[in-house]
Amino acid sequence: MSPNDNPDDGPDDSPDERPFTREELDLALRVIRSLRKLRYGSLHLQVHAGNVVQLDVSEKLRMLPGSGDAGAPPPVDEEGADA
Repeated sequence: MSPNDNPDDGPDDSPDERPFTREELDLALRVIRSLRKLRYGSLHLQVHAGNVVQLDVSEKLRMLPGSGDAGAPPPVDEEGADA
């Protein structure tokens, strides 16, 4: 056995040619949709025993220097609130 041999290498390391299951396609679409919505942040998949068990999406709100409350909602005009 050479130092480059990995005892875990075997037939399981070859590309999987099986068709995707409906659940796998649904997960892929969910990941793509999450990525499309995300401007700044991260997407994390938690895998347990070869299955995705959790999808975490963390979004960062970027504040531009000198812009004050760039991420805050606009102020409410209380005079026109009842109109």
